[in-house]
Amino acid sequence: EHGIKIIKIFEGYTSSTCPIDTNHIIEINDRNISCIECNNQYDRDVVGCVNIMKNYTHKAVETMPHLSVIVI
Repeated sequence: EHGIKIIKIFEGYTSSTCPIDTNHIIEINDRNISCIECNNQYDRDVVGCVNIMKNYTHKAVETMPHLSVIVI
């Protein structure tokens, strides 16, 4: 109706890869995870958000070149 474009993003498995070195991460408990390579520990929701941003922002720009992406 208003010309707004939406990109659907599959969020599955976004908290299973380290956002720093892209290695697999393991669960420490129900909220925290740890990278098997760099040993950094993260909150699983934060990792999911960061990986969605990293993995899908470029797809948005590719499909909508006029789109301005702002990361806060």
